[in-house]
Amino acid sequence: AIVIGVPMYNLTIPSQLRAWIDRVIVPGTTLGYSAEGPVGMIKDKRAILAISQGGAYSHPQASHREFVQSYMTSVLNLIGLDEVEVVLAEGLSISPDIRSEAIDAARAKVEALA
Repeated sequence: AIVIGVPMYNLTIPSQLRAWIDRVIVPGTTLGYSAEGPVGMIKDKRAILAISQGGAYSHPQASHREFVQSYMTSVLNLIGLDEVEVVLAEGLSISPDIRSEAIDAARAKVEALA
């Protein structure tokens, strides 16, 4: 399995993770091309995204600002990782109660994945 920790910084991923992605998407190694378009070359791997966010973007009124999960899933799908699980801890900066609930829910999801 490939496990990636992804904090949301200013509605996107950290620059260090973006640099890592640029080093991982390598034509001929992790990404091939066919007449139909790009073909991911990593097969039979499971990916887990552990995403943390200060705000809550899964709610309809804020979903238009959710860029992290959709971007990371697209990147992993592009290189052939079709089985992407997401552990999401969101709303961490809203209040201590919401933070505690979000962390408990994320821990439960991790245990379910194990």
